[in-house]
Amino acid sequence: MNTEDGAWKKIDNKTDQHKNMLAIEVEKGLVAKSDLTMALKELRDKQVQKDAQIRTLEEKRVNFEDNKTQTIKLKADIEQKKYEITERDSTLLDKKIKILDLKKKIEELEKFKFVLHFKINELKHDIGPREVHIKKLNDQVNTMHSELKHYNRVKEKL
Repeated sequence: MNTEDGAWKKIDNKTDQHKNMLAIEVEKGLVAKSDLTMALKELRDKQVQKDAQIRTLEEKRVNFEDNKTQTIKLKADIEQKKYEITERDSTLLDKKIKILDLKKKIEELEKFKFVLHFKINELKHDIGPREVHIKKLNDQVNTMHSELKHYNRVKEKL
């Protein structure tokens, strides 16, 4: 039985060795599974982060496009307002020129007014003595007319 016992011992040794090796391999497998689980968890976390960043990037792109569109509209508005300002400035300049022309005409009319007022006063001054003369002549005519009537009555009575 010696050989049999030796064989069984060798078998037991080999079995123990294989069990130890199996335990080591199982331990390595568990560590590898743990590492794989951690790696998968990290991968999922990274995927979630990536998806979040993609969403953020898409939101920023949409926001950028909106801002770009709004900027274009605002630039168009600015150009329109500049054009309106230019038009209004032109209109104001035209009106200022017109006002200056009207002021010059007013000055000329004031001069004419002064001259005409002076002439009117001169003519009134000339008319005054003539009116007195006309009044005297009218009085003479009236006196002569009365005398004529008186002579006509006297003549009739005679």
